[in-house]
Amino acid sequence: MMRPVLFILFFCSSAMAADSTRTLKPDAASFEAMGRGLLWSVNYDRTLIDSMAVGLGFGTVGTKTATGGDGGTMAYLLPLYYNYYFMLTQGSIYATAGVDFVINSGSVKNLGAATGNVDFPSYPVMPVFGAGYENRSASGFMFRFALYGIWGDGLDPWGGFSFGYCF
Repeated sequence: MMRPVLFILFFCSSAMAADSTRTLKPDAASFEAMGRGLLWSVNYDRTLIDSMAVGLGFGTVGTKTATGGDGGTMAYLLPLYYNYYFMLTQGSIYATAGVDFVINSGSVKNLGAATGNVDFPSYPVMPVFGAGYENRSASGFMFRFALYGIWGDGLDPWGGFSFGYCF
C-alpha cells in the first residue's frame, strides 16, 4: 500500500524539480477540453520570459435557452490570456487572466453555454481568471489543468484540461 504513495510522491517531486523548459521550448500548441473555450479550444502560447506567457485560441460551444432547451446556434470564442508561473521548473503552479471574446455575441446573447452554467452577456467580452498546474517535459509534451472563474452574466466556476506540444 505504501509503495504506490511513495512512487507518486517521487514522480511529482522529480517532475517539479527538473529545470524549466519554457525558455528552451517557448512555443506551445495545445488542445483544451472544457476550459476557456467552454467545451473545447485549440490554443497557441508563447513564453516571453521564464515566468510569463501570453496566448490565444479558438473554441466553440453549443448553446441553450434559459429553460434548458437547445439554443439553436453555436458560440464562437476567441480566448486571449496571460499566464504567470510561480516556479522556474519544468512543472509549475501558475495564475492566469484574460478575456474570452464572443465572436458572434449578437447571436448568443440571452443564451447559455450548453455545458455548465455560463450565460453569455449582451457584450462580446467575458473576463476569465484562474490558477492551475503546467508541466512541460524535455521531450516537448505539455499538460495543464486549471480552475477558472468566467464572468458572463455573472461569475461562474469552471475547469479545464490541456495537452499539447512545445517547440
